[in-house]
Amino acid sequence: MIDTLVKMSGTTHEARVDQKTVTRDNERLLAKNEGKISYTMATKERPVIQFNDFMFIEARNSIVIKAGVSPIWNRNETAYPMSWRLFQNQISLPGKKFSLQTIPTNSSAKDFDVRKNQPDFFHMLEQRLEQARAADVMKKAYLEAYGLTETDLIRLDQNVVADDIMHAINSQLYNIKHRQAGEVHVEAMEDVPDMDEFGNILDAAIENTELVQEAAKAQNQQEMHQQKRYAGGQISREDLVSIGGQVNRQLDKVLAEAYAESQKYFEDAPGFRVNDDGELMSDTGAMYVRTSKGADREDIESLENAETDTERRVYGEGDVDEVFYEVTDEFIKYLADLESWQDLAGGRFEQCAKRAYQLKMQS
Repeated sequence: MIDTLVKMSGTTHEARVDQKTVTRDNERLLAKNEGKISYTMATKERPVIQFNDFMFIEARNSIVIKAGVSPIWNRNETAYPMSWRLFQNQISLPGKKFSLQTIPTNSSAKDFDVRKNQPDFFHMLEQRLEQARAADVMKKAYLEAYGLTETDLIRLDQNVVADDIMHAINSQLYNIKHRQAGEVHVEAMEDVPDMDEFGNILDAAIENTELVQEAAKAQNQQEMHQQKRYAGGQISREDLVSIGGQVNRQLDKVLAEAYAESQKYFEDAPGFRVNDDGELMSDTGAMYVRTSKGADREDIESLENAETDTERRVYGEGDVDEVFYEVTDEFIKYLADLESWQDLAGGRFEQCAKRAYQLKMQS
């Protein structure tokens, strides 16, 4: 079979150098080879596709032999995918086998009407005839409008001329009124149908007004969320809480320092309660700011006693009674819900947050 395919592939002639002659003089002690080298090039006939090409053809390669056409050898980048791989992803249903022609579907031929899918060729023909009848008149009007002759018209770009004449024809057919350049308004173009380059009226797309309104609403919410409104126009709601409601903890230190400086102003502020440890809570009992004063009191007292004890080698500078504050998610959400911090703790929290944020940026 391979011999038959080799003969069917045809023959070709190939020229190659098959002999090389070097003259050697053995009487010389050095440089025995002479400088002349002769090559013999022979042209031989061979099959277009040889026996080994058929015998050891690579996987996914294919050789197509047709009568009257040169052989087609698909290899390397033109290799075809394997058939078993193409049909690997099949619908698995016990007792049934599906092919590409018998794939189950939710629709059937009864749901498809071929007659409804046919274009209105009569309407297209009538439209072309109307355009053709007005072509000569519009051509003369075009020449008169620009003061051209037939010779001048031939020298112009025919594509531009054709577009101008077709535009004038369609304007007349669909009663499109043109005004001077300074008098054209946007409202005048609302009733003009969209046309392609051949004068066909394109299907008008219905604008989804609800989608446009929702997109504008979402854009407005995003802009309001990103507006810098706190701490002297340096912090936005997005810095505190994402638009999806997730709390951002990147400004915890700034908020904690601002509360530490304005703590005494929260004691008299309505809607808040400050306990003996300096923790801030709402009237409903929600914890806003935690403090380490109560939790670390024993450690702080141990350090103070160690400093005063002469038998221990502990030294300290200044007051070790340092208090650390931690803001909670509830407090951050409460701050993000406010339109402004100007009235929070008599405006003291706004000033302290501005100063703490500036120090954070400088560091």
